[in-house]
Amino acid sequence: KGTLERSLGGLSVARVVVYDKTALVALCRNDRKETFSVQIFRAGRWTEVQALADQKISNLFQKRDGRVFVSVEGDGIRELVPPATTNAPVSMLPGAAVATFSEDSAGALWCGLSANGIRVWDGTTWTTQLPKLKSAVTAIEEDGAGRIWVSTAAEGLFMREKGAAEWKNLLREEGLLTIAGITRDGRVWISNQMLGGLKYWDGKQFVTSMEGPIFVRAIIQTQDGSYVAGSPIGGVLYLPAKGAAK
Repeated sequence: KGTLERSLGGLSVARVVVYDKTALVALCRNDRKETFSVQIFRAGRWTEVQALADQKISNLFQKRDGRVFVSVEGDGIRELVPPATTNAPVSMLPGAAVATFSEDSAGALWCGLSANGIRVWDGTTWTTQLPKLKSAVTAIEEDGAGRIWVSTAAEGLFMREKGAAEWKNLLREEGLLTIAGITRDGRVWISNQMLGGLKYWDGKQFVTSMEGPIFVRAIIQTQDGSYVAGSPIGGVLYLPAKGAAK
């Protein structure tokens, strides 16, 4: 990362992905201006995507098929078209405030909005999920059983079973939630951004694993069954599996 940032003239690299097998795409932050830009690395040099230079970029997401999307504050998303430095990006969801991205196992793109729910694109058609949401979607994940999980800033957690049409509203009184991750054992982990703590879904209900105030942004499970969690204020947390070496 340090090498990348030096080659970018000191811009901070927020995210970088491999693009069309010949290039890198980086979401970069100008700390002095507090703005983001999209940069392409190809043939030994970085070039800013000029078609996005005057846009307020907020996020970058890559689908499993390699396609790259960026969100523009208050004006939907853009899909980069190779070679992105010369081809104009494709605009979608004009006027929408996209807060987060995800992709389900069928390859559909899920765009969580700052209000009014989620827009889902199957490659041909846009549909809407949870249109009555008033608060922002903070994360969208699919577990191994095909359930879709949606955390929100003020309306709790939503879950939809595979093949179902109805959503279940869980933890609705707990405020600003985010999905920290889904681990190898199938547990869905939730943390409260304001109060901290960590809970997991055991298949029937949520179980408290750690009380607040530490907020957990991400959690993974290692090969031996232990858990490693990352917190912006608490550093790295480790929960060994029974019998695991400490």
